[in-house]
Amino acid sequence: MFESLLRRLQERFPQSAFASTPQTVTFPSAHPDVGGIEIVEDGPELIVYLGNFTHAHFANYDESLSAEQAAESISENVITLLEDVFADRIVLWGSHRGGGGYYMRGEQPSSFFARNRGQEYVWSGPISSQG
Repeated sequence: MFESLLRRLQERFPQSAFASTPQTVTFPSAHPDVGGIEIVEDGPELIVYLGNFTHAHFANYDESLSAEQAAESISENVITLLEDVFADRIVLWGSHRGGGGYYMRGEQPSSFFARNRGQEYVWSGPISSQG
């Protein structure tokens, strides 16, 4: 699966924009308050750690797909998230220690997350909660 992700990342993003090891890809932070992005292969899924805030799991449970097709699907979903993050379309909040999350900019987060978000960020840095 990781080979599929690396191939897609190299197609979509300049190779100098990220570093990789056999099971990890890292993108350096665009803003020190936000932190970098780390993608880790964890068995049948990829975990994307979004800066200092939260993480997302990407897996595919469609048993009708081959292993290669599942890997491509997972990689495509990760690429879509990264494109949104790097374009400042994803709002990030919280922390890995105390819980956090993300939502699309211009949309309202679910009511579960609407309270106690604190300062919000996009990839390029802090935003106002109304931004």
